[in-house]
Amino acid sequence: MNGFEHRVPTTAALLSGSPKAGEVRQVEHLAAALGRAAERVREYQRLLVHAEGTAASARSAAVSALREKVRHRLLGGAELVREAIDAAMGALQRYASHVHHLHREADRTVRELDDERHTIGEAMGRISEISQVIGVRQALVWNAVPPGRMPDPMLGDAALTLTADEREAARHMLSARYDEEWLHVIARWHAALEQTRAQRDRHRALVEEREAAERDVVRGCEQTPLGHLLAFAQGDTVPAKVIAVGLTGEHRGDLATVGRVSNTHPLLFALLGRQNGGDVWSANRAPAAVAAAWAALTPHEQETLIRVVPGVIGNLVGLDASVRDRANRLHLAALRERAHLLRPDQLQLLGETQRILSRADAQVDERGIAAPPIQLLALHLAGDVPMAAVVYGDADRAVSTTWVVPGMDNDAPAALGAIDEASLNVYDAQRFRAGDDSAPAVVAWVSYDTPGRPDEGDLGVLSSASAMVGARRLAAELDGMFTARAAAGRDAGVVSVLSHSYGTTVASIALTKVQHPVDRLVMLGSAGLDPAQVPSLDALRVATLWPGQRAVFTTHASADQLAPLGAALGGRAQPNPDATTLLNLQLHSPVIGGALVFSSEGNTDLGLLPTDGHSLLGEGDQPSPLGIRASSGHGYLDPRTQSLSTIASLTAGHIDTQLARSLLRTETARVEYVTDIQSGIMLPERKRVAL
Repeated sequence: MNGFEHRVPTTAALLSGSPKAGEVRQVEHLAAALGRAAERVREYQRLLVHAEGTAASARSAAVSALREKVRHRLLGGAELVREAIDAAMGALQRYASHVHHLHREADRTVRELDDERHTIGEAMGRISEISQVIGVRQALVWNAVPPGRMPDPMLGDAALTLTADEREAARHMLSARYDEEWLHVIARWHAALEQTRAQRDRHRALVEEREAAERDVVRGCEQTPLGHLLAFAQGDTVPAKVIAVGLTGEHRGDLATVGRVSNTHPLLFALLGRQNGGDVWSANRAPAAVAAAWAALTPHEQETLIRVVPGVIGNLVGLDASVRDRANRLHLAALRERAHLLRPDQLQLLGETQRILSRADAQVDERGIAAPPIQLLALHLAGDVPMAAVVYGDADRAVSTTWVVPGMDNDAPAALGAIDEASLNVYDAQRFRAGDDSAPAVVAWVSYDTPGRPDEGDLGVLSSASAMVGARRLAAELDGMFTARAAAGRDAGVVSVLSHSYGTTVASIALTKVQHPVDRLVMLGSAGLDPAQVPSLDALRVATLWPGQRAVFTTHASADQLAPLGAALGGRAQPNPDATTLLNLQLHSPVIGGALVFSSEGNTDLGLLPTDGHSLLGEGDQPSPLGIRASSGHGYLDPRTQSLSTIASLTAGHIDTQLARSLLRTETARVEYVTDIQSGIMLPERKRVAL
């Protein structure tokens, strides 16, 4: 080791974090332990089946009750446990393989980084030696490579007695002796420094890969019926009771009670015109009538309905969000006592919902306030597809309210986790755009039966049937919130609908049905608008920015080739006439003009990223073929994207001059300029070419 190597930071100092998490052997031992547990559960199941068969010939009431318990509760509960163990074991085995890869790559990175550090130290030492010989002072820093051209030699005092020709000859001799070596050493130093940076980048990537692997193994354990049950149990003071009830229908010998969940009460007649509110989701009374009837009840009567029929009150449009939130939380608590009666998809939704509520509760415990506060606006389990709506903020008092309407393959049980993240991104971006003192609310509206994926055999996305049903509920919710705020003496603030993919089909139909116009409609990667329901944008109940221009905004990332395919195959009108798909071929969907287009292609000057696929949130290192899925950080609602930055401005009601000038009104071909009468800003307008 030369005297300069100590000037290069140690390997430990150069690397942050560790990709090495646990030992492969430890993970494999845990997976093996789970395997043994799974076998014990299977043995338990075999014993239960044997016990039921043994008791088959008995006729007493007690034995019959025991057989019923074995068949419908114990066997089912054991199967849930076995499935969860098998899933966890598989996740751990995959994780063990990943850990082995991470350890191998991390060790290789450290070895190579040590070699590069040694090379840099040697280069620094040799450059220092040459510098001394040629009489040049050099302040050497390990990560600042000197120029490749050697400095001119300085002969010093010893050369004062030499003639000018002799000094020139001496300098020439030194240059000839060391020039080439200097260049060679500098090249090695530079290459080693580049490799050092590459190894540090590789190390950071491995740390991120380890974190992703850890998330995957946790998700693999969570995404089972037992995992959802465990999440659901977080909100109970005795979670063991919820788990026991979910698996066996009883806790310590006490059978679960299900009578607390009811849809019927005489006082409902005043609100609904009937005593049974089981169909309140699809058969709403006019929100204004509900609000007036609710106000006419005494506080005691209101409290009675909240406690006795929480599932009805929690989904009743026309009531304050705070009232519905309280009712839905009580409904959630009541459902814990009937967990054994719930379907896996219902349990999955309740587990995700409880996770969101528990996160906010933990923030209150730690900071005294949730950031943002959470309201459970809807919780509907009665249909074929469980549904929910979660508010981030205070929907009763928000200055701006944004309704997030997702597209296909986003039914609430599986999608709430992702829509939760996307909605929080919108909320945070609005706060950043409008200031910390702003009071936005964002509604994650996963409240319709979304079509499945065509590649999995579901062609519902090509029809507007799901959109029609969802639109009726969305229109009722929008009118209901307007009515509830008006009944409390508060205006609605800025109300926006932010829709994605097939959600634009839903939202556009809903906005033909609302009684009260919204302030903004924003469409992301539209899968098309049904021309039978929305013949033009003038059919939408959306406010105008200025005469002749409705506040309808649309964007389509050029890499997103899925959205225009859906519009074309479904025969729906495309609000993004330049959208292309299938190797950039235009599929000539009907064009619906008049929206204001904003870009999702990124803005390097502002440090904003492009959207490179169809999804709201990206995942993976690369976008998928045809842009079906965006890459990590490059979805429409990922932080630091141009699309999210613009959306935050539009939905918060802050359209500055720069943004206004970037908007392009869609028709078809030629660009001309029109003037916003109110602000005097010149806006580009796409005009139809006369044939």
